[in-house]
Amino acid sequence: VIPVSGTLDEDGVEVTVYVDMTPAGAGPSAYPSPSSGEVWFGFDLDAASDVEIRVFTIGGVPVWEDVRSGLPAGAYRAPLPGEATCWNGLDSSGEPVSSGAYIAIVRLGGESRLLKFAIIR
Repeated sequence: VIPVSGTLDEDGVEVTVYVDMTPAGAGPSAYPSPSSGEVWFGFDLDAASDVEIRVFTIGGVPVWEDVRSGLPAGAYRAPLPGEATCWNGLDSSGEPVSSGAYIAIVRLGGESRLLKFAIIR
């Protein structure tokens, strides 16, 4: 993951864009890690599939989940709406999660992958 920042338009809005440099065909990824806020989950689909992402504390407490149904085959790695899946760093009650290590279980079709990442506040 390579952070790229700069000024956008004449109003001087500062943005940071994270680019997932994981090559196509590699397993799912979580980026950036560590993160101070949102985390993007990138993945590739060889065939149409449902995608489930569940985030847990390192102690196994559920924090967040997202299910995307019927996604067509393709790469879902760009940090854009409809592409990689974004978690805003909030728990199910809308509160920011604490600093620490987290685990995501990414289920693509019938296969599950475990990802580790960190939040730093």
